[in-house]
Amino acid sequence: MISKHTIRTSIAVLAIAGAGVAAGIVAASPSNDDAPPAPNEATATPLPTEVDVDTTTSVAVSEPGVEPPVVADEVVANSGSEGQLDGAWSTDGARLVDGSGGEVHIRGVNWFGFETSAGVPHGLWSRNLEEMLDQIADLGFNTIRVPFSAAIIDDDQPVQGIDEAENPDLAGSTSLDVLDRFVAASGERGLAVILDRHTLAPDDRHHLWYDDEYGPERLVTDWEFLADRYRNVPNVIGADLYNEPHDEACWGCGDPTLDWQAAAQEAGDAIHAIEPDWLVFVEGVENADGASCDGPDASGCTWWGGDLSEADDVPVVLAEPNKVVYSPHEYATSVFRQTWFDDPDFPANMPAIWDEFWGDLERTDAAPVMVGEFGTTLDADIDGVWLDALLVYLDEIGAGFTFWTFNPNSGDTGGILEDDWTTVDTDKMSHLEPYLVGPFDPVANQ
Repeated sequence: MISKHTIRTSIAVLAIAGAGVAAGIVAASPSNDDAPPAPNEATATPLPTEVDVDTTTSVAVSEPGVEPPVVADEVVANSGSEGQLDGAWSTDGARLVDGSGGEVHIRGVNWFGFETSAGVPHGLWSRNLEEMLDQIADLGFNTIRVPFSAAIIDDDQPVQGIDEAENPDLAGSTSLDVLDRFVAASGERGLAVILDRHTLAPDDRHHLWYDDEYGPERLVTDWEFLADRYRNVPNVIGADLYNEPHDEACWGCGDPTLDWQAAAQEAGDAIHAIEPDWLVFVEGVENADGASCDGPDASGCTWWGGDLSEADDVPVVLAEPNKVVYSPHEYATSVFRQTWFDDPDFPANMPAIWDEFWGDLERTDAAPVMVGEFGTTLDADIDGVWLDALLVYLDEIGAGFTFWTFNPNSGDTGGILEDDWTTVDTDKMSHLEPYLVGPFDPVANQ
């Protein structure tokens, strides 16, 4: 595969007076020729430090002479608040509904950190957790997708990535303690939470849902643990089973070591044996056949986790009906310049591509789609065109989304926040705002 689009970043990381905590740095995009199309989270590093990552793009950027799509005159946001965080969401064809049958729409954002060596949401080294959640709610998001590593389930040591002066209630907390408070505080602000098993070891985005240290049984036992911990918590709406299966991961191929569709069914049923109300969010693979996506002859490939083209014919079928939501990922040229960006018809060519890989699940009323990650730095004009086209498309088919990411320190997308961890990127928000619906009614978690 063509090497990944990389960026130059320089961030001076400010020391926090009197707090011996860790701060975030931008993780450089890989420079090897087989680098995959997925965004980079940041890591944590001791203070003080300055990072100067200097890499170059591998593909020259040429902007197509096209006009951006027009934002729809009426989008979901115009209907006002809707639905309830009642802990009992289900699917109705391609719709999501609450326990009373009222339609709900996910319009959220990712906030990462639990899946990194910090073991907590990034930014808590300089800001208060509840203040940051207030900011997410005030911006109009209604859901947070929360990446975590399998390792936090095993780790009972206090985390270090927190300014305890800003977060005195989190002093001495483990990752799971912080996650408990994160979930409760989100509910108090009307924010739904999707738990995302993002990595195995911290910062280790493995291509399969298991490795030699975290065996295949951990997909089930990790989710059983979390389903029990957050059962009957109304704003935890579900589980994103594993982030971005790729490489040889296949869909419905029958090989128990590689078949993501089969593994998702097993994990989903295990969750529902404990917490039958949760939605089960299932990502795709890179290529449904599990064929190589490296090299000039690669075909049928898309983003990691983005190929759900076989899910209509070979769906994830759980014992608990009406609980599966398909969750592809989709990115712009700041992550990787896929061939379709250079099509003379761009962006008019994109709806057919999205239909092929995942959008037809919505169009045929087979199941809801929630795009779990999509993002861009917006450094290239073409990325703004792509972002508007995608948002118009999602609104047209009725799909949900969680934008990547709230954090500023994702190496090849940046985030909603600027590098000071406080200022909002108004350019990104100007694209997203017409589609946001605002938080749900607050809930008090017991």
